[in-house]
Amino acid sequence: MQKSSELQQKEKALEDRERAFEAREREIMERSVSVTSMRCIICRQNPPTAACDCGHVFCLECAASIVNKFHQCALCRKPVKSYMKIYFS
Repeated sequence: MQKSSELQQKEKALEDRERAFEAREREIMERSVSVTSMRCIICRQNPPTAACDCGHVFCLECAASIVNKFHQCALCRKPVKSYMKIYFS
């Protein structure tokens, strides 16, 4: 009987974690921003369509400037050698 009680406690804890995870997932989805409303943090005009090798995203034009002129990320100041075009669906 003790084993059954332990098992029930573990099952309840697992169910509680699953409910918490689902609630957090709903919260994140409610807060998520539509890609079409996103703007480049530098120029504030174009949507972000390029990711620098540090991971920050900018529009293609700003990313090219960062790599070719400044050689460091405008946000984190890490050295940046490349960027790649990104696609949102």
